[in-house]
Amino acid sequence: SEFGNPTTYDELQAVNNIIVGSPETVTRKFTEIIERLSPGYVHIYGNEGAMKHSDTMRSIELLGKEVIPALHEVKLRPYDD
Repeated sequence: SEFGNPTTYDELQAVNNIIVGSPETVTRKFTEIIERLSPGYVHIYGNEGAMKHSDTMRSIELLGKEVIPALHEVKLRPYDD
């Protein structure tokens, strides 16, 4: 988007500001980000937009059962001094 225009949903996904998809897709995208940035913390907000309660709960369940356990396998690098 041009300066002053709102960023579109697709643009936000393209730069990983919004990560959506299957557990495999979400895990892959988070892994890429973690390996590139080596953050101290990762904040996951699991209800972006108008989602039904059941969809939100399913998303949280998949994060807890599939995504987060897979992210524990990502090797973090120490911060540069």
